[in-house]
Amino acid sequence: MSEMTMDEMILISVDDHFVEPPDAFLRHFPEKAKDRAPRIERHKDADVWVFSGARPLERPNTGAAIDAAARRLVAGPARFVDVTKSDTRLYGTPVVAGGRRIGTVVAAVSLAPYEQTRKTALIGSLVFGAVVLLLVGVAASWLLAASLRPVVRMTRQAAAWSERELDHRFALGPPHDELTELAANLDALLDQKMSRYPGVIRVEPWPASDHYIFYSNGTPSIALTNQGIRDIYHTLSDTFDWISGQKLAETCQLVLDLMEELDHQDLSWSRPQK
Repeated sequence: MSEMTMDEMILISVDDHFVEPPDAFLRHFPEKAKDRAPRIERHKDADVWVFSGARPLERPNTGAAIDAAARRLVAGPARFVDVTKSDTRLYGTPVVAGGRRIGTVVAAVSLAPYEQTRKTALIGSLVFGAVVLLLVGVAASWLLAASLRPVVRMTRQAAAWSERELDHRFALGPPHDELTELAANLDALLDQKMSRYPGVIRVEPWPASDHYIFYSNGTPSIALTNQGIRDIYHTLSDTFDWISGQKLAETCQLVLDLMEELDHQDLSWSRPQK
């Protein structure tokens, strides 16, 4: 048989690999060393790919889109990739030995449970906020009604007395602090001064007037107005004929007397007497 030349030779390059079963080390390692034996573990909530180079050694049964995303993580640094269609997030990290990259491990988890938890928390927060807002509204409404109830009662009494009993007065009671002492002294001073001005009539505070805000809050105040003002409205036809000069002069003199009297009083005039 003649010797073959290089041109006649058929060259075959063989690069075979042997991949051991996932539990090979666990079955053959001594019992005391099994906790340190190499192994492949599957997490119940995650799918895992193990690549040697670009070749998968372990590959879960997933959809084509997820598998393609896992393969894209074989090259490059550790990073995340999201597959929006299946609501899945993958993370790939290089496996390095001796300063050389020998493979990649990729893990994938479904984001659906986390998004469901977020939606549940959002709905729960909205419901809780609505309940708190409702309770605050009910409490505020109750407090407002309770605080205004005495004002409404006094307003109705004042309106009734203004129509039928002009000399009827609210029971202010004895003074017990500086504010009520000032009110009592001012009340007595007003009665004393008004005896000199018969044209001025003292009645209960007019509930529709701005000064009633002071009265209902216990703030001493004096308001002057003309009788029957609730039946008169200002128009372009108003004339000075409506004004009584005598009444106006009498009222101005009363105010002047009150101001002069108050100007001469010291601070003790408004304080309770012990």
